[in-house]
Amino acid sequence: MKKWIAIPVIAILAVGVIVCGVFLWQQTTKLGDAQTEIVTLEGDVATLEGDVATLEGDVATLEGNVATLEGTVSTLSAELKKVKDPRHFSSLTELTDWLQKDDTNTKYANEDPTRRAFILQVRALRDGYLLPATLYSEYEVSYVINKAVIEGYTYSVWSDSDDVYLDIYTGLLPSHPLPLD
Repeated sequence: MKKWIAIPVIAILAVGVIVCGVFLWQQTTKLGDAQTEIVTLEGDVATLEGDVATLEGDVATLEGNVATLEGTVSTLSAELKKVKDPRHFSSLTELTDWLQKDDTNTKYANEDPTRRAFILQVRALRDGYLLPATLYSEYEVSYVINKAVIEGYTYSVWSDSDDVYLDIYTGLLPSHPLPLD
């Protein structure tokens, strides 16, 4: 009778060992899958770290570009202010010094005098000055000259020679004829 008890106990233990073996085999397979997944994820982490380093470099480059663009905007704003808020020359010396630096009379010497006068007007405006081109006739001959208003006097400026001649007293005018809004 002891045999009858021992055989079922041995059979139950054998089944238990087999079940444990199958369970261990399944867990070992899961462990191997988990290890493979860990290796894959470690590779992904390394790739992502490389991507982060690249993106940090890109950010540094973009920050440099922003700084450059801010400088450009500042420069352009100052230039735009000159054109948006031009002024009369403050003195005859300022006018003659500007004409001496300007090369319209030599660079455009072969241009039509009318065109040259308008070129001089635009170049003065780009530097923030008012020097309008003016058409006038004398003895049925038409001339185009530039006019400057300085300390209440009007001066004629010949674009072909940079000669400056006093015209008339016009009265004092504001340096900036049109206030900015």
